[in-house]
Amino acid sequence: MVAQQSQKFMVKYEKMADMLHEEVDANFTLARVNSANQQNQGITAHYKVKSFPHLLYFHKLVSPGTPNPTPTRS
Repeated sequence: MVAQQSQKFMVKYEKMADMLHEEVDANFTLARVNSANQQNQGITAHYKVKSFPHLLYFHKLVSPGTPNPTPTRS
């Protein structure tokens, strides 16, 4: 069941990514993280990701060096 949900989500994710890639003035970046990868375990733990797919929304930073805000969970 979870695998089917993830596969359906990935189809929508790819469409969103394609649309945003063409959008010059997008206010956010769409990215994905493979939490199964050992290198990404810190990110997964930091944002308390417990289920998949998992969406976090970050506004683009206004200036370099500004710390990341708390994400909006959806």
